[in-house]
Amino acid sequence: MNRGIFKHGSFKSFLTRGIFGKFFRSILYTDLDYFSYYFVDDIQKTLISIEKKYKSDRANFLNTWLFIASLKHFEELFLPNKKGITFIPFFNNNSFEYSSKAAKLTQGFMLIYLEKALLNSEEFRIKSKIETNDFKFILIEIEQIDIKIFEYYLFFKEILSDPTNDLESPLIYISEFGKIVIKKNQELKVTLESSLPLLTRINVVNGFTDFINHIKDLSLK
Repeated sequence: MNRGIFKHGSFKSFLTRGIFGKFFRSILYTDLDYFSYYFVDDIQKTLISIEKKYKSDRANFLNTWLFIASLKHFEELFLPNKKGITFIPFFNNNSFEYSSKAAKLTQGFMLIYLEKALLNSEEFRIKSKIETNDFKFILIEIEQIDIKIFEYYLFFKEILSDPTNDLESPLIYISEFGKIVIKKNQELKVTLESSLPLLTRINVVNGFTDFINHIKDLSLK
């Protein structure tokens, strides 16, 4: 299912990304569409850089984690589905603005789970043809491509070294995302993670486990 800017269909997506894109975006886009547009644009820059550095198989593998996973995670959490329902509706009734930090935060978060997949599964390492030492070199490359992604990877790595935080990592991500994009309502920025209903918190954590398993399978195809 298409969300964000892609919900407009291929023709409108073409108009808003073509020569006259700026003009058509001002007509067709809501504030949230603008956010989605720039989010996609930022993570796509990483995709292009990776494709220049790596051969096709390695590039496709990394782009699954840094582009597809980052985009889908953002969309499934924060953008309305075809029924107009948003899982984490903190954009509603809040003043927000786009920051490229939101994209880098998401990509850094996904790097953490790529590393976990490699560390925790010999089968995954064999199938991906990436050993633990290889990942260290990948991190060096990522740091050269965009140091902000690397810094957010280190940020989450430190926070998630606490086993309690590790269990609630998707909720911590949501909280940090909100701190970046919500302009006002300081109280919400601080309490965003803990103020989510219990059932929503459980669904976020369980849903994220399923999501990462899907990404692992997808990245090996």
